[in-house]
Amino acid sequence: MVRLAVFVLLLLAGVVVAGGLADAFALSVFVPEIPAILTTHLAWSGVSLPFGLALAVLAGYVEDLDAGGIVGLSSLAYAVAFLGTYRLARRIAAPGTVGRVLWSAAFVAVVDAIVAAGIAAVLPWIPAGYVLSRSTWAATGLHVAATALWAPAVWVIAEAVHRKVGLARTGLSFEDGGSPP
Repeated sequence: MVRLAVFVLLLLAGVVVAGGLADAFALSVFVPEIPAILTTHLAWSGVSLPFGLALAVLAGYVEDLDAGGIVGLSSLAYAVAFLGTYRLARRIAAPGTVGRVLWSAAFVAVVDAIVAAGIAAVLPWIPAGYVLSRSTWAATGLHVAATALWAPAVWVIAEAVHRKVGLARTGLSFEDGGSPP
């Protein structure tokens, strides 16, 4: 229950920070995807698959509500990306800053691709050429880059909060390159 409360508080704080950045700089897609970073962090934190999947769906739902998107599309994208990331986290370590940046960026790229494909499938009046256009994927690249820049800071904050609340697990340190058995 404590892990749920901590994740929800971090998730809401991340949405507020990203939304504040978007409003302050009049940006739309170039803000960091903090819920995705937190969900990626969750995959390496040692939670059980059902609990982590439920939190990933919650993060996607909050993202849908915040972005004004099709409700359930980001939830589906987060669930699929979390399943893949969770399986990889059991086999591959995410050591140091580079690992955090790469895995968070990959997570956001997968989520953005699933959302773009879902929009094209759900909204047939949007031409497929628009979804496949260079401008759409250039915006996705900037979105991934913004998220990658914020990933180390968000992971450090999440780790500090987990340590403070007593949720940090020994042997799972990201600097040590550990991953759950």
